Parts: sequence; C-alpha cells; structure tokens
Amino acid sequence: MAKVYLDRLATSDKMMKVIENHPCEMEVRLYEVLKEKGITPMELHEMTGLRLATISEIGKAKKTSMNLFHLAVIMAALRITDVNELIRVKFDEEEINEWKVEREQFPNGLTPTQQQERKMMLLGEE
Repeated sequence: MAKVYLDRLATSDKMMKVIENHPCEMEVRLYEVLKEKGITPMELHEMTGLRLATISEIGKAKKTSMNLFHLAVIMAALRITDVNELIRVKFDEEEINEWKVEREQFPNGLTPTQQQERKMMLLGEE
C-alpha cells in the first residue's frame, strides 16, 4: 500500500489550510489489487493502454494528481465498482463523528462552522 503525503501535494495556501484543519491519510492500493487479482502492471498496461510509467506512478503514489479518465479505465479493466478499493482516504474518527452530527443538523446546507471557514477563506484570513 502506497501512502500519499498530502502536505507535499498542496498547490496553494488554501489547499494546505484545509489539509491542516482536517488532516487525513490517503493510501493508494493499486499494487495490492493487482496482486489479489493475479495481474502484473505490464498486463494492466496491455489491458488499458495506459503507459507503464503512469501505472507505476499511480501504484507508488508518486503521481501528484490522478486523471479521472485513467481512474475509470483502471476500474473498468479490473472490474472495480468502488473507488475505495483503489484509493482510501481516512479522517480522524472524532472528526468523522463531528461531521456526521453536522450533516444531521444541517442536511441541506453549510454548518455555521463551514460558513465561517468559507468566509475566512474568501477574505484570505486564517
């Protein structure tokens, strides 16, 4: 499983602030899925037409962005219907529980906290 270091990927201060405020772990499981299915990266290349280097970069989490078309092609070739089989994003359990409560209290809009965060982001404040 290849771990993605999100703090190294942020391309703006705003993106970095979101990750700092809501830290998470991201894992790319492409190589594990290939192993489970008995498929080599070369065979995936032959099945999809994706460059072997692209498959390697995705599998090793070296690619800083994922082309959605590539993701769909990989999922179709491997008969995967849930992106969580390939990419896992894990937030802190306490934060997940807080978000669940927020969604229950504000099912059709932004919570007061989200509204304040949005306002501060738009104003460029921290």
